[in-house]
Amino acid sequence: MTSLGRSRLLAIIAAGIVLAALLAALGQYAFSPRSAHDRVDRELRAKLPPGTKRLQVLSYVHSRGWEAYEDGSPKLLVRYRGAAQSLVCGTNVLIVFTFDESDKLQSFKSEDQFICL
Repeated sequence: MTSLGRSRLLAIIAAGIVLAALLAALGQYAFSPRSAHDRVDRELRAKLPPGTKRLQVLSYVHSRGWEAYEDGSPKLLVRYRGAAQSLVCGTNVLIVFTFDESDKLQSFKSEDQFICL
């Protein structure tokens, strides 16, 4: 086998290894039994039931190191960075809390945000 043929063969093998590693890393998300936001939802339902005061929600959010964005509306936007991690992707969880006119928690909704290379 010539040196050009060996180089080509090594390049094909290296590409195959990289592709296999990428598929394995992405497979962690495709076959994950629970999404990151599902785990966060369970935690929030246990710790922050409906009727919880806005200041208590904010205190809890800050104690977890999550980012809170307020704009004076009945909603509170929260970002939990790094909720899950794989070889090539990370997951943030975006949470929107909704409060009534007396600043008591009515509900929340969350979703995963995937950040991949």
